[in-house]
Amino acid sequence: MWALVAAHRKARQRSIGGNTARTAITIALAGAATATGFDGVGHADPQLSPAQVKARVDKLYEEAEAATQKYDGAKEKAGQAEARLGKLRDEAARREDRLNTARASGHVLRYVGVINNDGSMSAGLRTYPLDHPFASLQGSDNIVSFQTVRYNTQPMIVRGPGAGPEVTAAGVFADLLRLASFLGAPQ
Repeated sequence: MWALVAAHRKARQRSIGGNTARTAITIALAGAATATGFDGVGHADPQLSPAQVKARVDKLYEEAEAATQKYDGAKEKAGQAEARLGKLRDEAARREDRLNTARASGHVLRYVGVINNDGSMSAGLRTYPLDHPFASLQGSDNIVSFQTVRYNTQPMIVRGPGAGPEVTAAGVFADLLRLASFLGAPQ
């Protein structure tokens, strides 16, 4: 029976090794043992032809190969997820270090957007000393600092409560409706 199993194998693009080979051989042998009917005799059931036994073993081999491919795919996805998680942990550690460094030097971190005179914009996490107006922000407060020719040495500061999630969501939705209308969506 083993010669029959070995003779029908198709050429593979990758070599079989380790658990894959053990699984395929175990399934093939289990299929061959099933074909004998466990009647105490060491030969195949006379009702099954060699072609039928070969077909059963082929089917079991294909099922084992499909299961192995699913396992390999899941293992690859798990590896990718672990890599992404590792990157997130690294980023969290960098941010924590930045926060601790700022605190140790008497500073705070704030997310700030900047519009320059030339029209360029940027947004990101910035460090400010504790006496800066941005440092005293709490919760959803907003603050805008205008630094112009007239307000150069002492910028004009406008500060107030943020809109909150409901008002912000309504504003974003209204902006999307305006954009859709501008792009020609029926009203």
